[in-house]
Amino acid sequence: MESSHEYPQKGQSPRHAKVRGFGGVVELDLKAQYRISRMHVDFASPAHDAVIEIQGPHHDLPQYQAIDRRREHVLNKRGWTVYTFSAEEAYNRPYELAETIKTILAKREKASKTFIDPFA
Repeated sequence: MESSHEYPQKGQSPRHAKVRGFGGVVELDLKAQYRISRMHVDFASPAHDAVIEIQGPHHDLPQYQAIDRRREHVLNKRGWTVYTFSAEEAYNRPYELAETIKTILAKREKASKTFIDPFA
């Protein structure tokens, strides 16, 4: 499968992440290296309060697992939901991963539009 990624020019942060591959193009409204508090996350969708982290194999090491748990806890306390994917998945199946992320964001959008009347 041939795929390509469009990265921003130096000094720019992309508003949209585009992934091309088998099956077409998937555009995601994500911000790369988004700053939340004192940390940067790989990708964020502020409109959905969602963080996308792409993790390499070093994240399997105990010291990184502890750091990742703390980061996720801080992000959760600030109202963000963290979705973690492997670097292998991102590099080997970018289109499928983009579709998965697109589905997650669509479900979060639907959930946020569901109004529950507290007085009903």
